[in-house]
Amino acid sequence: MTIRQFKKEDEGSFLHCVKDGWNERGVYDAVDYCLIDPYWYVDNVLYNPDYIVLVALDVTGDVVGYMVGRKTLDIMKIVMLFVLPEYRRQGIGKALKVMLAKFAGDIGCEKIVAYNRFDNDISLKLNQNLGWSIKPIGDDHYRTELILRKGTL
Repeated sequence: MTIRQFKKEDEGSFLHCVKDGWNERGVYDAVDYCLIDPYWYVDNVLYNPDYIVLVALDVTGDVVGYMVGRKTLDIMKIVMLFVLPEYRRQGIGKALKVMLAKFAGDIGCEKIVAYNRFDNDISLKLNQNLGWSIKPIGDDHYRTELILRKGTL
């Protein structure tokens, strides 16, 4: 498994992975309209310098998971994390989050934040295992954050 920043040659495989995620649940578990249309990524994210897109590639070079982050001032916000079902429970989500933390620290971010639903047990457990703080917001979501300290990644 290879985890790296998105490259132009990943576009077709990336969009296939995004479509597979959409088909799995009918709609993405997110409020962002952009996550419903895979081609929104091409127009607004993949080549936009405000976003960092990391991909997980299998041995054939196909995208099997991805993470999208957006830097605003000194905060990196996780917009999306997705791993194809047949590749889950192999540490890919963890590897993507660890790489994003390193990248965010390298570009001067002081923390990473993400918002999740309370029923997203997999994400909650992953964030707890990585040392993220968990704060309930509203009736059905929580905010997780990781404070980045130089020299700790």
